[in-house]
Formats: sequence, C-alpha cells, structure tokens
Amino acid sequence: MDFLRETRLVKAAMAPFKKSVVRDVMPVLPKVICDERRQVYYTVGDFLGKGGFAACYKVVDADGHTFASKIVNKQLLKNKNEAQKLSQEIRIHKCLQHEHVVKMYFAFEDANNVYMMLELCSRRSLMELQKRRHAITEPEARYFIRQTVLACDYLHRLNIIHRDIKLGNLFLTENMVLKVGDFGLATNITEGLHDKKWVCGTPNYIAPEVLNKRLHSVKVDIWAIGCVMYVLLVGTPPFETDNLDETYRRICNNKYKIPFELSIDAIDLIKAMLSAMPTERPDTMTILKSPFMNGFTPARLPTSCLTTKPTFASSPVAESTSPVAFSPAREVGSNPLANRTCSPIVYLKELSSQIDALLAKGDSIVPRDLMDDSIKDPASIPIYWVAKWLDFTQRYAFAYQLCDGSFGAKFVDRSQLIMDANREFFQYRNEHGIERFFTSKGFPNDIQRKISYLKSFIEFMDTKLVRTGLNMGREGDQLARLPCLQTWLRTRSAASFLLSNGTFQCNFNGDHTKLIICPLMGAVTFIDANQKFHTYKFSALSTLGAPKEILTRIQYARRCIGEVMVRQPPADALPSYNANSLRNVLAQGDALPDSTTPIDTVDT
Repeated sequence: MDFLRETRLVKAAMAPFKKSVVRDVMPVLPKVICDERRQVYYTVGDFLGKGGFAACYKVVDADGHTFASKIVNKQLLKNKNEAQKLSQEIRIHKCLQHEHVVKMYFAFEDANNVYMMLELCSRRSLMELQKRRHAITEPEARYFIRQTVLACDYLHRLNIIHRDIKLGNLFLTENMVLKVGDFGLATNITEGLHDKKWVCGTPNYIAPEVLNKRLHSVKVDIWAIGCVMYVLLVGTPPFETDNLDETYRRICNNKYKIPFELSIDAIDLIKAMLSAMPTERPDTMTILKSPFMNGFTPARLPTSCLTTKPTFASSPVAESTSPVAFSPAREVGSNPLANRTCSPIVYLKELSSQIDALLAKGDSIVPRDLMDDSIKDPASIPIYWVAKWLDFTQRYAFAYQLCDGSFGAKFVDRSQLIMDANREFFQYRNEHGIERFFTSKGFPNDIQRKISYLKSFIEFMDTKLVRTGLNMGREGDQLARLPCLQTWLRTRSAASFLLSNGTFQCNFNGDHTKLIICPLMGAVTFIDANQKFHTYKFSALSTLGAPKEILTRIQYARRCIGEVMVRQPPADALPSYNANSLRNVLAQGDALPDSTTPIDTVDT
C-alpha cells in the first residue's frame, strides 16, 4: 500500500476515536424503579459496572426474578444521533432469541433514564478470564469460539452484523455458558446504507475494510472472532502495539505473527479468519466444520477455569461434543502458552509493586466515599477466597474452605489435598508438586489417611466455624483444577493467605472485614462488616481517589506481604508428618484453632 495513502487512511480511521469524550454515565437512581406501562417495580441492587454510554445494576422484581439493568441517563440522549443509536440497539436486541445471545426481556423509561432489562451473566466476560489466565488451552478456546460462532451464525441469518465482537462483549453465565451481548453498534444489512461505512468498533478488533471505510458485511464479525481466538490462545491481540496509529497500520497491512506453539489447525483457522480480503474469510458454518473445531471440545467447563487451567488429561469422564477421539497428553499440551504459571514470590513482588505505586501518591489521593459506585469495578471481583480456616499445623495441617464450598488441607509434609464443593472429586499434590486427580469412589490407598483427616477437618469447620463471605455451593466438576493455598501468615491483627492463582487475602480480627487483592486484575476488593463487596482497580484508586477504609487496610496488607516475602514460608518450616489419629485428638479436646499457638506471630 502506498505510504501516503496508508497514512491518510490511518488518520481518517483514528478521527472518531480522537473525538470521543469521557462521559459521566452514572445515573441518578432511586432505590426502586418502576415500569409504569407494565406496573412492575424493581429494587435496585448491586452495581455491576459501566461502559462508555451506560451503567449496569442488578435489579430484582417483586417475585424475586433477577435482571441486569442497562441504564442510560437521558442527559446523554440530547444528541439526535445518540438517541437514534439507542433506539436501534433496543429494536434489534429485543427481537433476538438464541441460547448464546444475552436475552433482552424488555425496555422502558422514566423521567430520567432508559432501562434495558437483560439476562444476568454472573460470571462476567471473557475479558476478565483472559486477564487472569493470559492464554487458555485449545479445548477451552474451541468451547468458547464454537458458542460465539453459533451466536453469530444466528445473527447473520437475520442479516444482523454485531460489529463489536470482543472479549468484553462475550459474557458468561453462572454455568459458564457464553452469551454474545451489547448490541450498541449492531446494524441490519437490509435497512439502508447510512451506517454501513461507519468506522466503529474496538481498535484491536476492527477489520481492515472498516478502517478503509468500505461497505461492511458479516465478515467484519468473522475477523473479530479471529482476533478473539488469537487473544485466547496467545494472550495478546494480534495487531496490538503501544501506538494506535501503528496498530491500524498493521491491520491495514495484515501484519501479525502467530507463535509456533499453537497447533497447525489453530494457526490455519486464525489465518483464514484474519484474511485481508473479506471474501476470503470463512462463513460461520465453514468455521464450525474446520479441522480445529472438530478437535476435542468439553461439553461444559468448570468455574475454576476462570482462574486456573482445567484437568482434561486427568479426567476419566471428560465429556465431548465432538466424535473425534481425544488424546489427552497431546491435546492439553498442544498450547504451552496456557501452561505458564507463576511462583509465589513473583505474585508477591507484583502485589508489592502495585500497592507501592498507589501508596506513593500519598496525600494527593482524593478521599472518596465507600458507597460511591462511580469508581468501582465489580467485574474484577475475585473468583476464589478463603471462607473458613483451621490452623492445626503443630500436628497435622492447615485446613481451609474456599468461597465456592470446596475444601483443602496443606499437610505438614508439604503435600496438599483438595476436595470439590460437591465432595466427589479430589486433587492431590505431593511434596514435589506432582498432581493426581481421582473421585471419592476410587482414591489411592497411599492417601486414604489424609482423606480421613481432611474429612475430620471438614466436619469440624461445618459445625464450629463461622462462614466468611461464603457463596452457595456449586455442582462439582471433574474438569476443575482448584487454586490451592500457597502460604499464610497470622498476626495479632489479621490472618493473611496467598492462593496459587495469585490472590492475597487479609482477614482483620477486630471488625471482621476482609481485603482481597488480585495482581492479575490489578484490583482490590473490600468486604465490609455487612458482607458487602467493594471492588476497585488500583488505577482508579490512584487517579480518581480512594475511601479511607480501603487505604488503611491496603497499607496493612502491604506490611503483611513484606513479612511473607522476607520470611521463609510457614509451610516450609513445619515439623514432620504426624500419623496420630486426628479424630482422637479432637475428641480429647486437644488444642483447637482459636487456642493454638499461631504458626507465625508478627507484631505489626
């Protein structure tokens, strides 16, 4: 492409983004909103997040039905074009009925806002999953791409182009079913050409014909799916650079690299979907019939895959939607990019760096009210945290329960045993870090004693300990690989835990509040005494301000992280494994968690 012409195209493509302004999208909301036409009242609940044009809240009707309400402040609709865009979004979205499309139930308005009542997708989106995992396995990618393609096939058959397929618009339900959402840029091919040459979309996912202001077709969605597949398998967008001009040049010149670690079938499909010429890109049915999509695809995925790689190779009962035989050793290892893990010290250093950057702002941090939703980021709420714990390390183990209802124990010989919430599937990691997976009906003889101990810990925690922000238990999943406890620290003021997915948690003894920090999301969650969650990005706390309650606890957490980093991890200093019966010890009223000597006491 001629350099001068290329430069003009890039500048023209960037113009709409340079004109964009930061809007205050937070609506003024009463505690109860009313759909006057239907005479239905909704109680406004938790803040779910916000975008460039709307805010989203969980709302509940009188019958207990829960919705995600996308709310647009009418002050933002004074521009005729903005009002028309919203009208088109509602008109298109409310007519859609598909298992992989977010359902819009209805829309209404009052004097201040327009409300769109949507299906609640409680597991957020692929954007959060990718931030936590970086790259995922090829079976997982097939699972998500298949559902995305099925949704787009449905849309394309209706002559609808989504035009903003990206990780953040691919939502996940509680059962890990993918749903395509946000139809703010969608258009119908049959309804004239007035918006079919708009430069619209998200920079890393925009097709070259969009940048060139050529007529759009459904193939812009295929291009975006190719970008999504690339991000999921590689961990970064194919054309991403630090400079938007250069990103657009790379898109126009079809300049990107595919890591050799991916399978040949994955590479071929990505290349096909990212063809520079729209006519050379496959349609949805061709994608579904491609060699890559005919590989092993799990029928469902566990919630744990939001933070950790599933256990396809170890599962004796892994289901498949494909008739093609599955070779576990080959399949799971087919994407080494998904196998990367971090040591505890790497997570601790990253946590320290993020906290230090915030605290360095000092008095320049603007004080904010804890109940101010405008600076919160609920999408970054942690997936796992410690809900209960039992310190019996002087004799046996440190046992704990995670928020999903699963249990774990880190024994004094440095081995770990974890049981899922349904109490059916186990994962065992020996002192050398080698993992084994099995069911409750067939566990190995060499760990029967540890299973007996774990059940004793569970019995004690079930009957004696208070829950800490515990979610309802979910169905167990044979594919799950749950995060495990890496290390912990007890002080006079708090108990702190580091999980294998990088999550660091402080439970404060005085007011029973909790602080949970995720270095992968760059976010911190404060659970107040009423068990209400307040989640913030460190970047928002730094630039927009922070509640005092958050800052003081972050400062304390930083000291705890420092102690963990400079001291040998408590588990490494534990005594040898003791084979005495734990049941007998408990029955004799021997030292219980609240009266044992802490494994580590630091005067901070």
